[in-house]
Amino acid sequence: MSLLDDIKAPLVVNLDMSNIKSYIDTEIDELEQKLNETLLKKVDTLIAYDNKKIEEMENKIRTSRKTNTIKDCMDVTRGPSGVYRINPEGGTGYNVYCDMDTDGGGWLVFQRRFNGDVSFEDKLWDDYKNGFGDLAQEHWLGNQRLHQLTSRDQYELRIDLVHDGLKKFTVFAKYKQFSIGNEDSKYSLIIDNFSGNQAPSIITENGLKDFFGKQTKFTTPDMNNIDDNSENCANGEPKRGGWWFHPKCETSYLNGQYRNGMRWSYIPFFQRHAFLMKESRMMIRRL
Repeated sequence: MSLLDDIKAPLVVNLDMSNIKSYIDTEIDELEQKLNETLLKKVDTLIAYDNKKIEEMENKIRTSRKTNTIKDCMDVTRGPSGVYRINPEGGTGYNVYCDMDTDGGGWLVFQRRFNGDVSFEDKLWDDYKNGFGDLAQEHWLGNQRLHQLTSRDQYELRIDLVHDGLKKFTVFAKYKQFSIGNEDSKYSLIIDNFSGNQAPSIITENGLKDFFGKQTKFTTPDMNNIDDNSENCANGEPKRGGWWFHPKCETSYLNGQYRNGMRWSYIPFFQRHAFLMKESRMMIRRL
């Protein structure tokens, strides 16, 4: 056979397929290992990033909650008048009635009377200390809570009165200084700086002016804290209920027997038939 004939002959290569398969499998394993390592690194990076973001978000939430804590009705920025939960000292807090309509809103109502459904005149020391009634209706918030609020910040007091009889009209008295002492002080009243509206002059007088410059103690039927006087003004007729009384007992008081026992000093008793007290509302606002 010539050389030319040998070149034209079929070229047969004897390949070992098992070695090729082993090589390919090895390369695939190495590639998968590298991909897994790269992927794991990226996952770890993402997890660390997400954990940081989660921590930042939790811190923002905690800060927001702390910043947005409602101390009293002044922190209720939106919403109608009604019952809201406040947290003046942290913890679970408690509910109060907020007047969001009167005089710019932000008023925390601690006394409200308008129909006589709740008896104020026979409530005792612990009742007035802890509060009673229905917050959305007639109620007394409680002297202990009044003390806690007014001892932490400066508050003003507003008293709204509705008189009904032969004539009906609404007036208010406003005091820029108002605070209540602790129980050891017998929830003593500190009040000053009066202003009011221009309603009939007979009741625009400062009905609490006898309390200015003094620390008048709170008295109830079972706890007489009136200085220099043996008579308990909370008892007797008319029943006057718990209040800050002077020895003569004839200063203003708004927790007595409904209507006939709700008195503002400058409404003379001889005109009581014409100026019956129909509603009273006492409320405070942080300055």
